[in-house]
Amino acid sequence: MMKQAHLKLLFIFSLVLLFSCETKKQEAGSSDTAAAAGEHAAPSEAESVYKVDTAKSSIKWTGKKVTGKHNGSIKIQSGELKVVNNVVTGGTITIDMKSIVNEDLTDKESNQKLIGHLKSPDFFDVEKHPTATFEIVRLDAGKAEKEEIITGKLTLKGKTDEISVPVKITHHDNELKAKGTTVIDRTKWDIRYGSGKFFENLGDKAIYDEVDIEFDLVATK
Repeated sequence: MMKQAHLKLLFIFSLVLLFSCETKKQEAGSSDTAAAAGEHAAPSEAESVYKVDTAKSSIKWTGKKVTGKHNGSIKIQSGELKVVNNVVTGGTITIDMKSIVNEDLTDKESNQKLIGHLKSPDFFDVEKHPTATFEIVRLDAGKAEKEEIITGKLTLKGKTDEISVPVKITHHDNELKAKGTTVIDRTKWDIRYGSGKFFENLGDKAIYDEVDIEFDLVATK
């Protein structure tokens, strides 16, 4: 009886030892497989930051009224774009509102009068709001070939509203270019002077709410 009991215990011990060894082999094999998979997995590309070249970039504007229109430009103060796999994923552009100029009035006095009015509280109130910002929220495919739609938050005169801008983006080496045109309704940022939405009987002094914007952006890594 004692001999049989010893044989049973030896048999059970052998089974336990065998099971333990097999488990360790499987765990080691799983670790080796995971390590091998990690070695061959394609690394995801890191986010790159492109700095806006303010000297090469430009913003053009055109405002219209019943009796005609005026056009000019405004400078970008700074900006950066976040890019992953050649796709813009975010970024912020800061615009220098004090830099606004008119390009169609050749008479110096008339030119200065218009710019002074645009900088006043009637329009952009640049003393209180010297900069405007555009913060990119997302990028979607556009309708035209190679066109993309950038949607972002435009903060102007202390107010923020979302706009979508159709753009064409090109990459060359470490340089990114974005070109586009859009139309914004100035009254969404509380710029109401001469607007038929808020004032009656303006006659030929009415100023249209829509402002045409054309931009050419250059940024480098």
